[in-house]
Amino acid sequence: MVSADLKDQLKELIFVDYLRSVARVRLGEEPQRAFTDHEARVAKLRRKIEKIEAQEVVQARRSLFRLVG
Repeated sequence: MVSADLKDQLKELIFVDYLRSVARVRLGEEPQRAFTDHEARVAKLRRKIEKIEAQEVVQARRSLFRLVG
């Protein structure tokens, strides 16, 4: 399970990236491209979180096996 702090950091990173995308549009970039790029970066962040969660599960299982074994 990902900690609340990590989830808050993820939300903040996504929001900051969103604001950067808005700024890029205001500077003349095509909105579709700016927000497609934003969605790609958000997906990458979410994959990183999923990887962290998976590692936490593996570590928890190892700890449990040490206790039981």
